[in-house]
Amino acid sequence: LWIKCTSMIKLRDEKSSKAFAGFPLFQNITIGGVTASGADATNELSYLMLDAVAEARTSQPSVSLRYHDKIPRRIMTRAAEVIRMGIGYPAIMNDNAIVPKHLIRGATLAEARDYCTNCVETDVPGCTDSRAHSGYVNFPKCLLLALNDGKDLSTGKQVGPQTGTLASFGNFDNLMTAYQAQVRAAVEAIVAAYDIVDAAHAAVAPEPFLSSLLNDCISTGTTRQQGGARYNFSGIFGVGLSSAADGLAALKTLVVEQGRIKGEDLLKGLDSNFAEAEFMRQMLLKKAPKFGNDDDTVDLLACEIASGFARTVTQFPCKRGGFYIPELHSVATHVLFGEMTGATPDLS
Repeated sequence: LWIKCTSMIKLRDEKSSKAFAGFPLFQNITIGGVTASGADATNELSYLMLDAVAEARTSQPSVSLRYHDKIPRRIMTRAAEVIRMGIGYPAIMNDNAIVPKHLIRGATLAEARDYCTNCVETDVPGCTDSRAHSGYVNFPKCLLLALNDGKDLSTGKQVGPQTGTLASFGNFDNLMTAYQAQVRAAVEAIVAAYDIVDAAHAAVAPEPFLSSLLNDCISTGTTRQQGGARYNFSGIFGVGLSSAADGLAALKTLVVEQGRIKGEDLLKGLDSNFAEAEFMRQMLLKKAPKFGNDDDTVDLLACEIASGFARTVTQFPCKRGGFYIPELHSVATHVLFGEMTGATPDLS
């Protein structure tokens, strides 16, 4: 089965190949977890799945192990042994966080306890039409737009709303407000575009067979494209969280608070990829706090970026009757985005 799954490949165009490097089909097998009554669901097949992973060592399908407080130590030990092999999975999914998430989204307790993993996002199987890849927001690019009144530094084109320039903000709060406005504009653009895609699919590309396998489509007489599934979501990805947090931390520390770098000089450095600003580049590299080092200055900024993005995304309903949901990962779009972003204050 593992070899058969790996033999399938999805041909993509050039840009999609960069965005989804490795051509994954996002096949995922979920093991562990709990039953509808809350009892441990680990069984003999759970261990057999991990043995298959260790034997085949293929890239597909991925495996997600659902962790909970009553999970047997033996299955966790076996999972750790497989992870140590360097294959990249199983991923460990935390029931204590994920089951409540699905309750918040409207699932019953029994449905929430039955969740499975798609790629790395989770859904209630047989009940959900979840469009994870509705769009991607480039956080570092939004930061660059916020520094330059919504204009792309590399092309001079007005890409985002006019929110002021770095030299005009006066304080860090104004800079953060400008950044959040650029993120919101990107989210709004994605929602507007994907709503059109949703409407087109419902009108001209129905999927009656697949819809017949989803709860409520038959009883309501509607396809999943028309919102027939019990739960409907469209996902918007935020990409480059740590880069944006590091960039904002560098601006807060070196430009706003310490005044060691002038705003206009930084914009020139970014525009030229620091071609004649090596001293500034070294200062940004070595004197600014970095995410993931137990430094509240930047870690709290990352929290603010993530929570602000989540609040923005969830405000928008999707065409099929549900709502947009936020996600914080890139698949491989960080490669494609890196090519089109330019120099950033975090030097990524």
